Amino acid sequence: MINLIEKYGNTNGIDKYREVVNMKKFLSNVLVKVYRYGYDIAVSEEMKREKEFLHHGSVNCFEHSVNVACMCVSMGECINRVFKNMVDIKQLVRGALLHDYFLYDWHEYRKTGKKPFRNHGYAHPKIALANAQRDFTVSKKEANIILRHMFPLTPVPPKYIEGFIVTIADKICAVRELWRSSPVEEESFCDNEITGTKTVKLKP
Repeated sequence: MINLIEKYGNTNGIDKYREVVNMKKFLSNVLVKVYRYGYDIAVSEEMKREKEFLHHGSVNCFEHSVNVACMCVSMGECINRVFKNMVDIKQLVRGALLHDYFLYDWHEYRKTGKKPFRNHGYAHPKIALANAQRDFTVSKKEANIILRHMFPLTPVPPKYIEGFIVTIADKICAVRELWRSSPVEEESFCDNEITGTKTVKLKP
């Protein structure tokens, strides 16, 4: 891990370093559940192809999917502490990992205008679901999560609370990935055994 104290040798830098360390400890607990419930998805060859496609800013599609899954676990467990067993964490994780399983570079398709990817925002949930059902066993709830995660851009809302959680987490993660404002960005949710990567990004 990059030595942030050397990079930012002042109180603010040390505070930022501590924030990163604390975040990593928290995420390690969340990632255990993502890894447990989504292992077969995360290590599959087709899922690994998502690393080839930039999604939001410098974040690739694989990283985004894991980011969303992590946030979903945090949100789902908070809800379950108040309303016992309201959220199915396993199906939540699997739906989150597969919500953008469209397996193409939507930036390139947007530039060329090829169909059906010209309207990527509207079309990709159906493509992601078809790919997911081809490669994995997808439950009815997981299918609905994938198909409805672009609400309200696509007008039909999710049927299950897990779908609403993924929809909200997806938007939050997308904004964070595009508009991180801190000079020391949060350590990637993907710094773990699932991705095999270690990324602490520093802004100049």
